[in-house]
Amino acid sequence: MGDLFQGLRLVVVDEVHTYRGIFGSHIAQIFRRLQRICRLYSARPSTFFFRQPLPTRRVCEPPHRASLRAVETNGAPQAGRHFFFINPEARATSVAAKLFIQALKAD
Repeated sequence: MGDLFQGLRLVVVDEVHTYRGIFGSHIAQIFRRLQRICRLYSARPSTFFFRQPLPTRRVCEPPHRASLRAVETNGAPQAGRHFFFINPEARATSVAAKLFIQALKAD
């Protein structure tokens, strides 16, 4: 088991914004335990959090705070985006359903 932690160089956490409330506090405790175990085996893995609108600093202990850096660019290819703004007179869900049906009919 020690080999696993001694060789640990990278921890990647995706969708970290979903870890909130009680579940988020449990996940934060798991990360703190992982950090303590890594220190025990003299490992200092880099940790990357993706898609996190929540403050990541709450998840990490103080020694890792200084090494946090926001990655704010996305190099993944994206299709074009179209925005459609309306002010519906009916309920928004009704208007959305009608627009969806029209879009299906229009192919």
